[in-house]
Amino acid sequence: MKKVILIRFGEIFLKGKNRGYFEKTLVKNIDECLSKFDLTVSRIPGRYIVQNYAEENEYEIVERLKKVPGIFSFSVAFAVPTDMDKIAEISKNI
Repeated sequence: MKKVILIRFGEIFLKGKNRGYFEKTLVKNIDECLSKFDLTVSRIPGRYIVQNYAEENEYEIVERLKKVPGIFSFSVAFAVPTDMDKIAEISKNI
């Protein structure tokens, strides 16, 4: 099972026509703070996801993300298929 970090951002939605600028700035700041690590930062609707990182770096990645302005919250999660039976099966093994 692959672990990921799901990043939520807050008040960017309130910026109207400047939203694109603020999102680009946020992802630039995330990329800069995590540049030391070999990982991928991707956009999914309304969120960013950090994936393909070494689990031994997870604590340091989380500590660095705490300092990025514009991040509302984030969660360490498991990437699972969108199938309820598979989700139930996987959750039994966690």
